[in-house]
Amino acid sequence: MRKHLVIFSVIAMTIFSFGFMREDKTTVATVGRDKITLEELNEKFASLSPSYQDKVKYLDKMIEERLLFKAATKDGYTKTEDFKSKYLSAKQQILIKLLL
Repeated sequence: MRKHLVIFSVIAMTIFSFGFMREDKTTVATVGRDKITLEELNEKFASLSPSYQDKVKYLDKMIEERLLFKAATKDGYTKTEDFKSKYLSAKQQILIKLLL
């Protein structure tokens, strides 16, 4: 229940503050100590399909992803063999793509 209240508060503040933002470095949401800036939101939103129109819903998605990431990290998923194996594989693929 508290999580939903926090998310609702962040959304409400975000909707209110969109009209007053002038700089891209403005923080539009905070998840723990992690901040989501307007610049980050705009960059990620710009890479979406043109049919995706709702920036506030996308911000909600970003907040949810950050909350899930923090929960998984806290619960120790980064220490499992499955994670380590998948992480190494992803790292290798990214490095190969960067090299090519």
